[in-house]
Amino acid sequence: MDYLSGIWFRFFEPKNEYLCKDSREVFKNCIANSKCYEKTGKFKQCATSDIDIECIPLRKKYSSCKRLAVDRTKDFRSDERTK
Repeated sequence: MDYLSGIWFRFFEPKNEYLCKDSREVFKNCIANSKCYEKTGKFKQCATSDIDIECIPLRKKYSSCKRLAVDRTKDFRSDERTK
């Protein structure tokens, strides 16, 4: 496994591999082709703090997709373990 895929799976990969697949690939390719990644080779840094302006909407789309993937049917207030 190369460095880019190792960082990707560690920090950005959702638990279910089929969720957000399209937006994930587009965001990943945008970062891999960015000026920041060409200069530094640090994927995490280029995806978070030094992100190129054309990748920002793709990151927001991917983040909102991951947020929607969370199961919100559980009500933690009524969970017996939290009392």
